[in-house]
Amino acid sequence: SVQSTKKYGDELDKQAGKMAQTSQKSAEDIEKAMALLAQKLLDVKQVSKDATKEVKSSRDQLSSETDSFADLSLKAARVVEEASHSYVKQTGALKKATKEAASHIEKVRESEWRVQRDAFLGSTRFILESLHSLSVDLTRFMDGDIQEKVWKAYQKGDIAVFTRRLIDNRDSLPYEKMSDKYKNDSEFRNYINRFVRQFEELYDQAQANDYGELISSTFASSDVGQLYEILCQVAGQASLVKKLGRKAA
Repeated sequence: SVQSTKKYGDELDKQAGKMAQTSQKSAEDIEKAMALLAQKLLDVKQVSKDATKEVKSSRDQLSSETDSFADLSLKAARVVEEASHSYVKQTGALKKATKEAASHIEKVRESEWRVQRDAFLGSTRFILESLHSLSVDLTRFMDGDIQEKVWKAYQKGDIAVFTRRLIDNRDSLPYEKMSDKYKNDSEFRNYINRFVRQFEELYDQAQANDYGELISSTFASSDVGQLYEILCQVAGQASLVKKLGRKAA
């Protein structure tokens, strides 16, 4: 029994020793694990600290960039406002310049029209004198002799007296005889053709320079215009006045 007990006790001592060794090893392993965990915690703390610094730096940088963007926005707004004021100012200046240019162009046109009108009126006087002079020759061809009273009026400056006389006597004019004379007498034909041609040139110029058609209608209804219609009938030609009047209608 004593031996068995001693043997059992020795076994217990061995088991206790093993348990002590195992406990010590477990304690060492736990200590190592705790140390590793502590190190990991320190690493996590450092990473968190670094992350905090990065976030703070990013926040500061973002704040700075936000302020810079706000400053740029204000500057851009000022530039846009200045550009808007400049545009409005330039637009006003452009409108003024355009108005002045339009006024200048209108003055130039008026001046040009006056020059054209004066030139037209100057040539008109010459052509009318020529037409009235042809009326003298036409009267001489048709009547042979010229009444002294009519001739004296013409010499005193009434250059239209022969034209009026032909118009006043148009109902009694020998149209058939005049048409035959136009066909057979080259000199008489030349006078009529010259009268017709000069009046049509005058009428064309009046049409070109008469925006309201007042001058051309005045010429058409004047003594030379009426004599022109008579001579067109004698020559068997179409009247330019009537032709243009039909086109206008």
